[in-house]
Amino acid sequence: MLAPLRFFVLLSVVAITATNSVARADAGVGCSDREFLAQLDKPQDWNAVYAFVKRNLPNCPDDGMYGEGYSDVVVHSFAKRWSYLPQLVSILARDPGFEAFALRHIDETADPQVLKKTRLNATNRCPPDMEDLCKKIATRAAEALKRL
Repeated sequence: MLAPLRFFVLLSVVAITATNSVARADAGVGCSDREFLAQLDKPQDWNAVYAFVKRNLPNCPDDGMYGEGYSDVVVHSFAKRWSYLPQLVSILARDPGFEAFALRHIDETADPQVLKKTRLNATNRCPPDMEDLCKKIATRAAEALKRL
C-alpha cells in the first residue's frame, strides 16, 4: 500500500497529465506549444506575420496563450516595424478579413509601452493614404490602454 503522501503525489501527476492531454486535444491537431513559442520572435515584417498566422491558425486556436502570442506579434509589428505598414495594406487588399484579426489583437495583453508606441505611430506617423487604418489602430491601442 502506498503511503498517503506518495499516493497524493502520484494522483497529482496523473491529474496533471490528464489535464495536459485534454488541453492539448483542445489546442488543435498539430499545434505544438514549443513550436508556436519558438516562432514568436521570428516575424520581421507583415508578410512574415501573415505567414505566421496562416501557418498556425486554426491548429493553434486564437485564445489563451496562443491568442496572447498572436497579440504580441501584431502589436510589436505596429510599434517596432511601422515602416512596413504599406505591406499590411497590400495583404489586406488580398485578404480583407485579416484587418479584423490584426485590430482585434491590439489588446490589453500587450506591454503598455508597446501599446503606447503603437498609438503614437498611428497618430503621428500615418502615411497620407492610410488614415482610416491608422485611426482604427490608434483607437484600438487607446482602448487597450484604458483596460489596463
